[in-house]
Amino acid sequence: AHGSGLGLPMSLAIAREHGGDLIAESSSNRGAKFTLQIPVAESSIPAAGPARASGVTLAIQPTAQTILLAEDEEAVRTTSRRLLERAGFTVLSAEDGMQAWRLFLANIDTIDVVVTDLTMPELTGRELVRKVRANVPDMPVVVTSAYSPDDEESQNPSNLAEAVHATLVKPFTGSVLVQTVREVLAKYQRMDRKRPA
Repeated sequence: AHGSGLGLPMSLAIAREHGGDLIAESSSNRGAKFTLQIPVAESSIPAAGPARASGVTLAIQPTAQTILLAEDEEAVRTTSRRLLERAGFTVLSAEDGMQAWRLFLANIDTIDVVVTDLTMPELTGRELVRKVRANVPDMPVVVTSAYSPDDEESQNPSNLAEAVHATLVKPFTGSVLVQTVREVLAKYQRMDRKRPA
């Protein structure tokens, strides 16, 4: 898959969320060196209290809510899936829009929210949202994008504003992702879980 070059910004965001940093060194004809710095844990025994991962306060018990996550950048998809699962969600993850569409159809009765990147191969996030909404008009949707909503709007005048409940601009932190999904699910719910005829 051809990436959009967001691997380093996402890695930097994750490192800084843990109190660390990412240092890049580059020289002509010698390549580049990347050093990831993360503070050493004070103890290997987790402290009492709410579980934490990547700076996110996590639910101790499962939420019984299912997320369809569509993201073509493997590092972003894997990290997002793990964070959401640690927060108690069941996550169905797809590496492109067409795989996400197939997962949606196979699990149409159990998905509570769709989280999708807008720029993906096979089927864009924009097209995925349209297809999902044609089948489940009140499906909660969160989109992620390398562009701000204004930039995205100027690049494609076809407005998704009415179909989207939240937009996350990359790079975003794990805590922002989990909090956004929780807020969308608290405010918006699909009303009909029956498979369309």
